[in-house]
Amino acid sequence: MAVGRWHAGKLLLLWGWGVAVVLLALIGVTATPSDSVFGVVLGLTLFAVAVAVPIALSVLTWIWLGGREQR
Repeated sequence: MAVGRWHAGKLLLLWGWGVAVVLLALIGVTATPSDSVFGVVLGLTLFAVAVAVPIALSVLTWIWLGGREQR
């Protein structure tokens, strides 16, 4: 099914889960000790997830809104 034809509730659900994932990732970043290489890699990975999720959801929302313009 095309993203542009989704119900708005699906996007709301995705953004809700996305916010939860970002918050957990940011909590993980702050709780990760940076005195070891593993801690630094884990922290950077969690930070990358915290940045990538909103970007991916924004792209998905942009596609969805673009599908709404054609009506």
